[in-house]
Formats: sequence, structure tokens, C-alpha cells
Amino acid sequence: MPTVQDNPVVAEITTDIDAAAFIAALTGTYSQAEEDAINQFYISMKTNGLYSLTEEIKLLSLDSITDAAIDLISATTTGANNGMTFVAREGLSGNGSNAYYDTGFTMSTDGTVLSQNSVALHVYVRTNVAENAYDIGARTVSTRRNYIVSRWCSNDAFGKIAGGNGNFAIAPSTDSRGMWSISRTASNDMQLYKNQSSLVTQGSTSIALVEFPLYLGALNRGGAASDYASKQYAFYAITAGMTPAQIATFHTLVVNLLTAFGANI
Repeated sequence: MPTVQDNPVVAEITTDIDAAAFIAALTGTYSQAEEDAINQFYISMKTNGLYSLTEEIKLLSLDSITDAAIDLISATTTGANNGMTFVAREGLSGNGSNAYYDTGFTMSTDGTVLSQNSVALHVYVRTNVAENAYDIGARTVSTRRNYIVSRWCSNDAFGKIAGGNGNFAIAPSTDSRGMWSISRTASNDMQLYKNQSSLVTQGSTSIALVEFPLYLGALNRGGAASDYASKQYAFYAITAGMTPAQIATFHTLVVNLLTAFGANI
């Protein structure tokens, strides 16, 4: 007769301390599976050496704009919404005319792991729109530029990070949906990615990081918003430069997290 175990041992899930702090800061109602997905995201980020590269992450597809404004790294509210429409479990949408989200993050002064030759931007776009608009970005009036455009009216995507006028990374784009990254890992190595694929490498020499806060759904042009988007965004992140392998891993972890909240497309 087989032995019956009255009190089987259940494997415990390791709780990450930073995940616990973020979950504690949330005010919405989330299932255990969703909280587990958040916890696993932190664990995997640290296991793969990506957490230490990260300055700020916003999971915009939560229960409320209050929760969406909480940074996953600091577990505190950062930035300010300026007219973007929030939809629970989807994200923030622009209106193409005057709405944007001010991240409050200035890359030239607020970063602790960023540098002129190691910096990246990431944004997850949920809608397919061709428009002359920026998904995330900031620039000085003259030269310095950091931005991502997932689909311009010309059916091109382009990006620039720690770069100057001209010489941006550009590639054909007929679908703006997905995760976009612009990553610089050297003074002469800047790559534009869609999901985990590098679309183009641009070798222009880096200049400097922009001294104005990044805007989501628009471009901060020397302190004033312009080039407003109407797309919907589920996620954005500001990190140090990532290699192609790191971009691929980061993409997988972000997609897993968004899928847990039904926001992946």
C-alpha cells in the first residue's frame, strides 16, 4: 500500500523585496497571479543582470492612473499626466493635439547608471497609427536629441539617443504596435529595435544627453511639448545601454508581464 502524506510540502515562491514594495504601493485590486507575475518580473530582471541597468519603469496597464504613475524601481509616484486618456488594463492614449505624459525624468541629470555612451529608451505601443508624432522623447532647441518614433506618416520608424541633428536610426515601419527600443552601447553604436529584432545600426558619434524631461506621447522640444501622438502606450522604461542579447531578454520579460495583465498585443 502506498504511503499517504498528510501534509505535503508546498514549494514557496520567493518574494522579491523590491517587488513587494511596489505591490504594497498599489491601490488597485490585483489577483494573486498578477502579483506573482510582477514578482517574477523583478526576479528575472535581477537574475539576468537588467535590474541594475534600469533607472525607471512604468507599467501603464494597471487598474488606475494612480497605480500607473508608480515607478517599479523606486516604488514611488513620478511624472505627471497632461491630458492623456487612461484605460485600465490597457494604458495611456494621446489625442494627437495637446496631451502627453511628463515623465519628470531628465536624462542628463537624473540618471545614476546612464552615460553618454550607455543609454536606452523603451516604449510599448498598443495601436497602429501613422502620424508625424513622437512616442517618447526630448531634445534641445538646437542639437541634442533622445527619442523614439514607431511610425511616421512616411511609414518609417526612427530613433536617436545621445545624438545630434541628423544621422538618426531609420527603418521602414507599417505597423507601430509592439515594443520599441533605441539603445546606445558605445560612442559610435546606436541601434533601433522593434520587439527583439535590431532594425538598423547607426554609427554617428554620440554628443550628450538632453537636459529636458522626457515626454511620453509627444516630444519635449526645449521645454515645450510638440508633435503629439494619438497612440496608446502600455509600458515605458529608461535604462543604460543594452546589447542585442539584453534587449531580447528584456523584451521577453516585458511581454510576459504585459500578458499577465491582458495588455500584450
